[in-house]
Amino acid sequence: MMNQFKTVLALSLFLITPLGFSQEMTEEQKKKAENKVTIFTSEERDNIQLVYVTEVEKMNLSEADEDEYMNIFYDYIGTINRYDDHDHDKDYTEEEITEKINKDTKAMNVKIKTLLTPENYDKHLEIFQRILYSISERSGYDISE
Repeated sequence: MMNQFKTVLALSLFLITPLGFSQEMTEEQKKKAENKVTIFTSEERDNIQLVYVTEVEKMNLSEADEDEYMNIFYDYIGTINRYDDHDHDKDYTEEEITEKINKDTKAMNVKIKTLLTPENYDKHLEIFQRILYSISERSGYDISE
């Protein structure tokens, strides 16, 4: 009888405890989440990523250089994606987001330039410029880099 009670108590705590720790969105966060526009569909993002990876493979980088290149790239892309994320602590204006994207793109390119040959760096710029153009066209952000 005592073991059944402990089991029921443990299961109850296990099922109820996460509810107590779940984070509620503020009204402002809910409004932003409802109005959030996804720039690309899941399929479009997959296609962009596939094209990007295919183009990077054409650079014939060593495995170590390709890993480092991709780590730098995805680190900055992750940072850029969070600027307009409704879960982010900051509520940036469109102008601030554009400014931050341009700043981060420049910083990313500085790191990548030291890793690649001049020819491969030019390829990187060409590939990334196409991505930025697509983002700019879809989002309305004036991405200059």
